[in-house]
Amino acid sequence: MDWQMARPWNALILTPLLMVSSAAAIGQAPVMPFEDRGACPLEQCTYGSWTAKADIVAYQEPTDRSPIAFNIRRGESVTALTGVVVISKPGRARIDSPSLTARAGDTVYLLTPHGEGEFKAWNNGNVFVVDTSQFKHPDTRGAGYSSCQERNTCRGEVLAYPKHIWRVQLRNRDGKTGWTTQALRFSQGQSP
Repeated sequence: MDWQMARPWNALILTPLLMVSSAAAIGQAPVMPFEDRGACPLEQCTYGSWTAKADIVAYQEPTDRSPIAFNIRRGESVTALTGVVVISKPGRARIDSPSLTARAGDTVYLLTPHGEGEFKAWNNGNVFVVDTSQFKHPDTRGAGYSSCQERNTCRGEVLAYPKHIWRVQLRNRDGKTGWTTQALRFSQGQSP
């Protein structure tokens, strides 16, 4: 076969490869929404016995547009079975110190918060946990704080926090199951 005849065929193979390499070099973003099933996005978060700190509605499906499954009264205990954290918009952090998962200068996408500055993160298709406790944080209400700024020892900077919603599946004492987005209105494993 003549090399000239093979050239168009080679271009069809090489062009997608070059496009994939270019996408990886600029930091390909994760597909949104990103669903983190089973995640519990708070420090020392566990599923199990929860007590309502306020009256709460549980829905049949994991959406507030679903029919009501049951109502939970303040002080009532339920079992939190599982949850899903749905990220609608990832956060971003710039890495200044290289690690096994990112190079200095990389911008990684922040996904599920784990508490105390830890996030599930995404960098070029790799999912890992990043500790932002030694990163500079945005000057916004509720933002994290790190003394690294005063010591000039920050290992990166949080550029934006992720936008997410946490849906939790509950079971009441009658055995009915339902979903809520009001997980922060419960005490985990204790009375209100």
